[in-house]
Amino acid sequence: MINTSEKLKYWSKFFYDKEEYLEKSLKEVSNLEVGTIINLQKNDLTWKYQWEELLKGSVEDYFSTTPPVFSGFVARFLLLAIDLLEKQGTIRGLDSHILHTSNSFFKSLLPSLFQRIIDFSYKTLILELNVLSDQGLLQGETSEKRYQYFENLLHDKEYLRQLANEYPELIRSLLRITEKWAAHVSEVLNRFTADYSKIVSHMPEVKQFGKLVRLHIGVGDTHDGRSVTMLEFTTGCKLVYKPRSLKVDKGYYRILSWMRQFGVPYMKIIENIDCGSYGWTEFVEFSECKSLEEISEFYKNMGVNLAMMYMFNATDFHYENIIAHGSSPVVIDLESLFHRHISTKKFEHDANGHAYEILYYSVMSSGMLPQYIYNSETYSGFDISGIFGSGGKKVPNAVSLVDRGTDRMRLERSMGESGKTHNLPHYNNEVVDSYRYINDIEQGFAQAYRIMMENKHRLKEMIREFDDVRVRVIVRNTRAYGELMRTLYHPDLLRDELDRKVVLHRLWLQCLADPKHLKFVPYEMRDIEDGDIPIFYTCPSERDAWASNGERIPQLFEQSGIDIVINKIDKMGEKDLKEQLQLLNMSVLASKPDLYSYRIPEIQLKDSNDVLGSNWKAEYVRLATSIGESLVQSAIIPSNTAADDITWIGLVVSGDDERKLRLIPVGNDLYNGNGGIALFLGYLSELTANNQYKNMARKALQPLLEIMRDKCRSNAVSLNIGAFEVGSIGGGVFATYQLSRLWNDEELLQTVKEYLPYYCELVDKDTAFDYIGGAAGAIDVLLHIYHGTGWTEALQGAEKCAEHLLQNAQTLPDGSMAWFTTPNRKLYVGYSHGVSGIIASLSSLYRVTQRAEYIEYIEKGLQYERANYCAELKNWVTPNDTARVTWCHGAPGILLSRLRLLENGYWDAHIDQEINIALETTLKLGFGTEPVYCHGDFGQLEILLYANSVLDRKEDTINAVRAYLLRLLNDQPWNNTGVHRAFDIKGLMGGLSGIGFGLLKQAFPEKVPNILNLENDKFFSVISG
Repeated sequence: MINTSEKLKYWSKFFYDKEEYLEKSLKEVSNLEVGTIINLQKNDLTWKYQWEELLKGSVEDYFSTTPPVFSGFVARFLLLAIDLLEKQGTIRGLDSHILHTSNSFFKSLLPSLFQRIIDFSYKTLILELNVLSDQGLLQGETSEKRYQYFENLLHDKEYLRQLANEYPELIRSLLRITEKWAAHVSEVLNRFTADYSKIVSHMPEVKQFGKLVRLHIGVGDTHDGRSVTMLEFTTGCKLVYKPRSLKVDKGYYRILSWMRQFGVPYMKIIENIDCGSYGWTEFVEFSECKSLEEISEFYKNMGVNLAMMYMFNATDFHYENIIAHGSSPVVIDLESLFHRHISTKKFEHDANGHAYEILYYSVMSSGMLPQYIYNSETYSGFDISGIFGSGGKKVPNAVSLVDRGTDRMRLERSMGESGKTHNLPHYNNEVVDSYRYINDIEQGFAQAYRIMMENKHRLKEMIREFDDVRVRVIVRNTRAYGELMRTLYHPDLLRDELDRKVVLHRLWLQCLADPKHLKFVPYEMRDIEDGDIPIFYTCPSERDAWASNGERIPQLFEQSGIDIVINKIDKMGEKDLKEQLQLLNMSVLASKPDLYSYRIPEIQLKDSNDVLGSNWKAEYVRLATSIGESLVQSAIIPSNTAADDITWIGLVVSGDDERKLRLIPVGNDLYNGNGGIALFLGYLSELTANNQYKNMARKALQPLLEIMRDKCRSNAVSLNIGAFEVGSIGGGVFATYQLSRLWNDEELLQTVKEYLPYYCELVDKDTAFDYIGGAAGAIDVLLHIYHGTGWTEALQGAEKCAEHLLQNAQTLPDGSMAWFTTPNRKLYVGYSHGVSGIIASLSSLYRVTQRAEYIEYIEKGLQYERANYCAELKNWVTPNDTARVTWCHGAPGILLSRLRLLENGYWDAHIDQEINIALETTLKLGFGTEPVYCHGDFGQLEILLYANSVLDRKEDTINAVRAYLLRLLNDQPWNNTGVHRAFDIKGLMGGLSGIGFGLLKQAFPEKVPNILNLENDKFFSVISG
């Protein structure tokens, strides 16, 4: 008797533990109620009779060497495959002048099926091995002999019957996979026999290949039982069979050939034969470049292909789809041209939506420019792009067999390695680094782009010839399908057919983000249940799509693929060319931030010859104004004129490592996004009396105002309390409050006041705790507002944040305290992520409230930081981390923290010495990296200004750095893209807005707020009386 409540609880685990998602998925996809699915009729049981028939047969020795693992189990399916091929007369039907010998050819087919069966069954068989071992039912004196006993069991018919009874879904699925494999083999061989004369006619060299000796099946993903297959001949030569029309390939190469007349370098074009629903192509061998000139030509040709992919609105051209053949990058899979957006949630009409739309239709969508997978807080991932990516990289959480050949054999996750690829050129047996040939890529791109731009009429004629070709509709990436398939072949889901059917409904979860995906889910479920990767296709002239079984999915697209490409061609011009090259450069810089053509010189302050002239303030304002103009020119406006916001596309710091960058719309936070940019433009407007910048600042602030006015009612935006980081609203509150005071704008001030209660509630879900993304920074935001307004809600919110910090402090064995502030669970010292920033904000709150409890936590935090002081480096270093000298990590942030403690009334016997050491290290090592706030010169300068104020000191270093920065920035390098990340990051803390803000701060230190301590103490005197 099935326990319904237990079943529902089990199934809900696959739907984020939400029974309502389970119910909706069953209803919307299969029109089933949860209450009735329990009694759903099971599948046809004919597979049982088929299995019994297989058990009656005798298994031959299919393995010429030592049998691989679980060979007894897999041999039953090999027996079925051979039986099916013999019944179809596939092997006997081949001419002797085509086939080498039927027996050896037969055996050459089996490894691909063996691997496929093992891929789906090894988890179950290892579980059975482990269970029998734990129960003591495996006989043998050694672990190896007990394993061999299990292998012998897999030849035992009664045990195989028991296995089928325990895991009926495994056997049923594997029988179906075997049948489809045999059908595919028959189809390939029959078509090769039928087409042999045609193949030889088009590719005469095939006649010299010799006889067919082997099929390499499963070169790519399996769709509807079919896959790309290589035919190998006695000479070692190969021919490629593709189970799809090659008409789109022919069209692409036709345009490429046409471009040659305009001077495009020679590029190899693949010989192919289109046979309607399938085709034959020559096998392209990887080959090295023979000279440096060939390498240069290779990358120019890469640029040509990139331009064509851009024009074709192509996608998915990653590193497995390109073969380096001498000076020719040969694209081997062209199914993904004429790509279209399938979402019903079209790009929003605001500026952010328009920015995403720009990227979607840009060179970035081709898959040829840097794109990373397995990217996380703890692993940097690796690039799979066609131009810059390569295989052979470390892959996290790869599953491997441990203690193979013993009864302890098990699965463990560890770092694996991705497969080798051949997309990059080699010279003298060494891979050639693509990043050294950016100029050649740009040159090839621009050449091909201008040819298309100048011959639009003829190009559009050729594009219209693609009206009836077949191209793919990419619904999800293949990895997502693979993960679900691996889940489905877990032993727990191979016992009950209903479990598998329900878990397949997980595909519906995509509909939460986009309801239009519901149209695909039934077909995806069917294909995955059959062991295939789902595939959908369309024609560029159509708005419908088709599933793998040929069923039509009507009116899927709003535009035809040809219309989209024609529109792109019409818009091609010098302005668009410049924009695409800018994106190319920025994407490269995001992937390889050290690849700068703009070099920042080292600075030795004691030996500096830079002298600050008398007009330096005017020069600083001039440079800040130039940055303002650059931001105005690069701003993205909404596609709907009714919207009144702006945004930017730029490099955005990802995670807690400022070197990890992404090319995306900048967002709304203070660190990368609109909050910080608005703050800079607002102060630029005030200090230059130019209302254009004020208008732009208001527009940049608009998305933040909408979020605050929404008062957390919408689930569309997930917010954190932090002051700086992505997803944090605290910086937006700070920027809005600052600008309300600057502009004397009561409406903005009222917006802040009304939002405060909702903002303070966000602390309940804070897990960051730190200054940059958590409650510590929120304390300073709220205290700053309190000092300026006297609002008790702000002070109460700050106290609530402090209580949250106190509750989550980690007490260490030595009695010191620290906080786990990032996903990698490190106990950081330092300001942005560590103890320094937290105790600094607690000290400011102590100054207001005089709560002695805060002093206790400050002292224990200082104890932790002091335990991590390195006397040799004269710096404070997080355990297992590298020493840095920035606001976020190291001496400058420590200096800022100690200065704040001192200013807020905290002093102990070590503070003065620590301030002197931190000053010394900052002056010695803190300058000459980047002219930015978070980890660069303007941040250090602000801290030195603050030190001069707190310590009542004067020192010439500030003027020396000001002079150095004036020389460095005088040629306005931000007018070019791809020269340095500091200029392609638009944001306040790591990029261009921060450089502009820093210039203003140095010119007008009393008028421009301190960012690095969120201007915490400036208005204290207003309240203190």
